[in-house]
Amino acid sequence: MLARELDLGERYYQAGMIDHAARALQMAARAPNQRFRAAALLGRIELERGRAWEAIRWFERATEAPAPVGEQSLELLYDLANTLESVGERERALAVFIELRMDDPRYRDVAKRVSRLLKR
Repeated sequence: MLARELDLGERYYQAGMIDHAARALQMAARAPNQRFRAAALLGRIELERGRAWEAIRWFERATEAPAPVGEQSLELLYDLANTLESVGERERALAVFIELRMDDPRYRDVAKRVSRLLKR
């Protein structure tokens, strides 16, 4: 049942029906096996809405779920760190960027971000 909600939420999001997508994804996020994808997309929706703290809450919830290996996991950590930095949570952002750098030292501009945050 909740897998259907995840699929529906993703389709609503792609169709630009953001409120419908958010409702479906919130339902899907209740299931541990759907939580990563649902919460990660909810975080991105909240960023698009200009609600960084809500985005952080959803990104963090996604990190608590079993993550897929590869790009999706790296992208989520990057989005979390970037959002934390944007709201002034530099120490928390640095910790996530360092974790990301340990997972993949060449991912995007992570090395630069770590260096810059360490200098502050």
